[in-house]
Amino acid sequence: MGGFEIEVWGATDVGKSRHENQDSIFVASPALADIGATQLRCNGVLLAVADGVGGQIGGREASQFVVESLADGFYGILAHDVESHLLQAIWRANEQAQQQVSSKHSASTLVAAVIQDDCLQIANVGDSRAYFVREGSIQQLTQDHAIDGRLMRYMVANQAADPELSPKIPLEVGDKVLLCSDGLYKAVEDVREIGRIVTERSPQAATEILIDLANQNGGPDNISVVIAEVRPQSPAFRFSRLNSWMSNLLSL
Repeated sequence: MGGFEIEVWGATDVGKSRHENQDSIFVASPALADIGATQLRCNGVLLAVADGVGGQIGGREASQFVVESLADGFYGILAHDVESHLLQAIWRANEQAQQQVSSKHSASTLVAAVIQDDCLQIANVGDSRAYFVREGSIQQLTQDHAIDGRLMRYMVANQAADPELSPKIPLEVGDKVLLCSDGLYKAVEDVREIGRIVTERSPQAATEILIDLANQNGGPDNISVVIAEVRPQSPAFRFSRLNSWMSNLLSL
């Protein structure tokens, strides 16, 4: 990953109004049994947030299968082209989730990011979002696939996945990437406040503050936040800086 280190953090919370957390997140880590230094170096750092469609039976199951299948597919084969590799992994994840999820009415959103070769690639299905923060300015990278609150694209629900790719972004030291479910941005409507918190705080601190703020504003939905920060590479770079503490899904 060039001359950069990537520091990442992620968490998901049930919120104040839901009885079950239907969100799932994934953060790449060498602590995973099937992800080592070679996969991370060749394929990049994969981050993902999936939101089981609210109220649907099996929404939690759908989001979990989506991120699990995505990670397995993305790291199962070494990538030659990250853009096409990410798309293929999303398509395969959708097909596998359709076969494994018990409820045929289940669905999920997905926003996935890959940081590789000093570049950021984003793909999304649904209304979970990706934001890019540079020098205190925040920009939404994804478009919501929803009309009047109704999702027009989603994973699993017996249809082919239709992911949208955002333009690839060359990264600089200090850049930050935020992935989140709608439980964050609908509860914290001031995107400038989100950008300020992400800019001023470490990924861990910003994640915790944003989830707390969404809950202070009522926490009407599940809240998921994943943040990555680009840092200069230290002389003794170790992949453990990818936060091996976070090696699996969090669904509280």
